[in-house]
Amino acid sequence: MNEYIFRYLEKDEFESRGAELFALMYSNMSVIAPFKNSYEVEEADWLRLYGGAFKNRAERKIVVIETHGSVKGFFGYCADGEVFDMEEIQFSPDIQGKSGLFRRLYGLVLGDIPHTVKYVEACANKENIRSQAILGRLGLKKTGQDDEKGIFFFRGELADLLNWYNKKSQQM
Repeated sequence: MNEYIFRYLEKDEFESRGAELFALMYSNMSVIAPFKNSYEVEEADWLRLYGGAFKNRAERKIVVIETHGSVKGFFGYCADGEVFDMEEIQFSPDIQGKSGLFRRLYGLVLGDIPHTVKYVEACANKENIRSQAILGRLGLKKTGQDDEKGIFFFRGELADLLNWYNKKSQQM
């Protein structure tokens, strides 16, 4: 049985672990909504843009889920002011749906976001019905879309996300 370790990625670790995070995201997204450019171009862009934003803003964090030294999932977010922006969440296919991992991830993150946060925001690819349904269960509602990028925008209140988490916790 695998033991999963949840931990925050240190800012200086992105250089050495960023490619591994991108590979997981690319693998998942290639099934749902393939990228338009080559792997190398998409990876370089993501490492530069996301990595730069992660390293340069204290509010931006990444939680990695590891087992035996390999990344099995990650959650990138930014909690700034009144908004908790769930930017990127990826699980490798072999741990998707594993009982308790999603809730355990949120337990760690929800305990870390500032008390100023009132709202939760996220986006999901228009083709990713599963992610859209998950966001709905977390209390977020569709608020708009970007047809060019093929994404829907979601927003909800932090109180609704906390209610989901607390309700699930009580059922365990």
